[in-house]
Amino acid sequence: MMTVLAIVMVMTVIVLVNSNQMNSAMLLRGLASEVCLSIREAQLYGTSKEDDSASRNSVYGVHFDTASPQQYTLYKDDDSVPLKTYKLQTGFSISSLCVLSGSSWSCAGMCPSGLASCTSNSTSISSLDITFTHPDPNASFATNGSLAPSGYTRAIILVKSPQSAVAPREESVWNTGLIEVLGQS
Repeated sequence: MMTVLAIVMVMTVIVLVNSNQMNSAMLLRGLASEVCLSIREAQLYGTSKEDDSASRNSVYGVHFDTASPQQYTLYKDDDSVPLKTYKLQTGFSISSLCVLSGSSWSCAGMCPSGLASCTSNSTSISSLDITFTHPDPNASFATNGSLAPSGYTRAIILVKSPQSAVAPREESVWNTGLIEVLGQS
């Protein structure tokens, strides 16, 4: 009888420990999808022209900043008020912002696994803007608040969980407008 009770207790502990990790992984997967949907929202606003403003080339974008890793902002061109600020759940954060120029990656934070020619902890990147100009569905990338053309062809946003055992999720945006969640499924 004691053996059976000990086995049940061990199994219960294993299930409880793994359920916490699984819950964190599910929340991270949802958060990664939410980040991609926010970028897609900016893309849809940029291509559909939701208002009748005088500006024919409205710019919609998403702003990520290493100084505020628990939030990001959806905005419209010269508006001083963002359209929406997204706050990540407690403990979750945007851990890296990476951009591709030519064949070289630069990342504010650690380089995601599998990126060749990557410079991590780049001091040249403190923020990332992914923008869409009406009516073009293609993405433009800018770093450090400068919206001047950058020549970047791809950006990756890395989102991590407070659970160190849970692998981070990568959101990738190409200059062609392709938006995708990478990483483990």
